[in-house]
Formats: sequence, structure tokens, C-alpha cells
Amino acid sequence: MTVLIVDDQTVVVSGILFGIDWSRLKIDRTLKAYNAYEAKKILQEYQVDIMLCDIEMPVENGLSLYAWTKEQNMDLECIFLTAHADFMYAKEAIRLGSFEYILQPARYEEVENAILRAMEKLHVKRKKTEYSSYGKALFEKKDVLMEGLLKEVFLGKGQDVNASCQTLETLGVHLKTGRLGYSCLVHIQRWSMAIDTWESQLLRYTMNNVVSELFSYYGQKILLLQIDRENYVFAVYTEEVHEMDEESVYRQLGQLLEVYEKYFLCRIACYFKSCKEVTELPQSIEKLIKQKEDNVALLSKVFLPEQAGKIIEKEERNQNLCEGLEELLLNGAAEGLQKEAFLILDRMYQEEGLGADFLRRFYHEFMQLVYSVSDRLGIKPSQIFESQEVLKKSLTAYTSVEEMKWLVKYIAAFFNETQTSDEKQKNQIDTILQYIRSNLDKDIRRGDIAGLVFLNQNYVSRLFKNEMGISLKEYIIQEKMKSAQILLKGTHMSISMIATKVGYSNFSHFSQTYKKIMGVAPVDDRMREDN
Repeated sequence: MTVLIVDDQTVVVSGILFGIDWSRLKIDRTLKAYNAYEAKKILQEYQVDIMLCDIEMPVENGLSLYAWTKEQNMDLECIFLTAHADFMYAKEAIRLGSFEYILQPARYEEVENAILRAMEKLHVKRKKTEYSSYGKALFEKKDVLMEGLLKEVFLGKGQDVNASCQTLETLGVHLKTGRLGYSCLVHIQRWSMAIDTWESQLLRYTMNNVVSELFSYYGQKILLLQIDRENYVFAVYTEEVHEMDEESVYRQLGQLLEVYEKYFLCRIACYFKSCKEVTELPQSIEKLIKQKEDNVALLSKVFLPEQAGKIIEKEERNQNLCEGLEELLLNGAAEGLQKEAFLILDRMYQEEGLGADFLRRFYHEFMQLVYSVSDRLGIKPSQIFESQEVLKKSLTAYTSVEEMKWLVKYIAAFFNETQTSDEKQKNQIDTILQYIRSNLDKDIRRGDIAGLVFLNQNYVSRLFKNEMGISLKEYIIQEKMKSAQILLKGTHMSISMIATKVGYSNFSHFSQTYKKIMGVAPVDDRMREDN
């Protein structure tokens, strides 16, 4: 600790410095000042714990100096030393909260005892502050601590689940052995734009609130862990005797699906099973995760516990799932490849029950087919997956039927491009032109056109520009405006109605586009015709 002695009399300062046994008091440093100005400079430079201070000093007295330390929020104890037994001095010293008021001359032993008592007070006060800060920090980090404990309990990340439960007790969570009801998993399959940008913490808070409210009607409590943005697991438990029956859990989870679809525009799937013991939670959650992975069709529903083992792989394990597809690809029938692959995926799900293991097997056989055909045609794999984004997406296409269909469609489009003859290109362009003319009243998208002719979107744009000498987007706009002009001059239909007829819901946008293409506003074009 550090002690500062402040007195305008050098003899007093020297006497205290040499008269007190500082080593016995375990004081590390002693500093001295002969006026308030010097004292303030020292106080600003050093962390002073105890200040021995005279009251009557020239320019600024000790009471004023101590008041200044209070204003600066300095953590120190002040012992006043004065030769004047002035009641007003003593009263002010007490008001300021000084630790001691000693009349001079005083024995060094008396001063030493006062310093010891001040040190003890500082020690107690700082310990309280330390514990208070620790408690505050612990409270602020409660969510982080809770998340770590729940990972240990739910996912088996810790070595001692019972110890984790005891720690949860201190946080107000009373998990009792034999009092658990169910373990549940919620998977958000499709996001709405409304909540896709929400922070992870807000998503967890929302899920926890909705689930807690749904199960509180049955006197049940919820303990929820957010695994990631899409997946949440929670335990349904009670501190009472009454537990929910399976039908009630199914009904409440069904309501959860409705809430997320109605208010958040999200598709979710729910899985649950009975789980009575806390120590069984990791194994229970693991089974639910496996059940979720088997839902490769991404069905949005509540899966009953007995459905866990019903999604199975097709029994004919030795059958070549992609039989016949290789010949289609080699013979330039990419459209046929896509149709047949889609039929296999749809049929196997509807008739046999399509699980994750089956889909992985189909994925691997399909990719072997692709590499085999590309090798025979002299095509490098790097040519097929030109971008890192496409490559990354293709590597995980086995996770759902939807992703697998995307991969099949992408591969079909790629080979359709590489094997396209001049005559075939002409037929593709004719198909595109016919589609555009038949759908001028719609918002024609490049992706729809690409799907129509089994080509990738970028390739469709390049093909159209090469064949027609104009970009696909510009051609669509020109055709829409030509159709609008015919309606303007050949009918009495309102301009706003004409805008709708050529796929424009925004009248202002239509007028601007029409003037840009035709060189005159639609209203002026009609008036010119009337004249």
C-alpha cells in the first residue's frame, strides 16, 4: 500500500516518516507533500491508499483537498492530523467521510493503529467491490455460462452431466432425474426475408418465448439450446408430478409450426421423443438429429416418435440407382437425364421412403456417372464447376432432395450446352422466342427460360446474344413495348390497363420504359395517333 503525508511543516512530515515503523505495517511506499497543490500532483500520478493530512495549510486546507479527492472518485482513506481541536473542523471531516481525526501531538503508536484500521477497512471494502464485480460479470455472462452448461447436458459435451445440473441449480434451473418429459428438435427449413437478417441471439430469444408459452399451458417448463441458426433443441420438463402425454406434445408442436408459418413466414419441422432421465438427453437428441437428416424431402410437419425408424433405404442395395442415366448423357439427351433422375428421386420417396443414407448413395453414384461421362468426352471436372460457389454447393447436394434436384438440373444444363448442335441451338432460340411472345403479360425471368430449354442461365444469355444480336433482357423489354404500342393504337384500353397487360404493375416505371424504347411517352403516342 501507499501512504501520502501532507503537512506544511517539514518537521511534522519528517517526524512521521521516520517515527513510524512502515515495514511492520507492510506499507510499500511513503510519499510526502507540503501543500495541497503538491499533494494533488502526487495523487494524480500515484495510486494512494491512505492520506495522512493536516487541516490548516496555506492557500488550500486539508478539508478542501480531501473533498477534491472525493470529486475525483479516488479510492483512499483519509486520516486528519491537526493541532486545533475545532468542532467545525471535526464536523466537516466527518461529513466528508474521513476515516480518523487525530489531535496533534499524538503518539506514533496511535497513528500506526489508525493506519492499520484504515488498511483493514480498505481491504474489506475492496473485497466487497471485487465480489460485486465478479457477481455482476457472472450475471452479464449468464447466457454464455448457460449455453455452455446446456451443451454439456444436451449434447454430452461435458464429462459429468450431474455436475452440470448442479450448476444449473444455482442459475434457477431445477432439472430432476426422472422428472423430464420429452426432448424436442426444431429445424427451420426455409427463412422469410423478414427474419433472415435477425441476429442469432434474437432468433433464440424468439424461439424460447414462443415454445415456453405454448407448453406453459400444461404447466411444463422449457430448457432450450440453440445449436445454430436453423436448429434448436429443448427439453420439456416439470417440477411437479404431472407430465404431458404424447398427443398433447404433438398438438403444441403443431401450433409451433402454425405460429412460424403465419407470423414469421418460415417453414419448420419438429421432432420429439420421450426422455425421462437427464443423462439420456445426449442419446435422445442424437436420435432426433438422425431423424431430421432422414427428412431429405424437407417435409414441414411434426414427426411422431414411432416415425423415427420408418424412413429406410431401399432394400435392393446392389441395384445401380442411376442405371440408364449414363447412356442418356452420352447420347446428348440431357433433358431426358433430368426427367429420369427426378422420377427416381420422387418415386423412391413416395413408394419406399427416402432416407439420408439412400440419398447419399444416389449422390455418389450420380457423381461417378458425371465424371465417367466427362472423362469419355474429354471434359475436365474444373470445366463443369467453374465457380467456387457452385462447387461448394454441389459437394453438399446430398443433404436434401431439393438440393439433389438442383445438382441434377445443373449437370443436365451443362452437358446440354456442350453437346448443342447448330440446329439444336436454332430450335432452342425458337422455343425461347415463342415463350416470350406467349408470356408478355408476365414478369419473364431468365431462370424460367433457362429451365425451359434445360440450359444454365448465363449460357442462355450468351446464346441469345450471339444468335439475336441483342441481350435477352433488352429483347423482352422491346417486345413488351411493341405489344403495348399495338394496344395503344388499336384499342381504347386505358394506359394503366395496357401496362398490366405487358407485365408492369408500376405505371410510372412502364411510362419511363415506353418513352425510352419508343422515344415518346405512351399518353403522347396515343394522342398523336388520335390526331
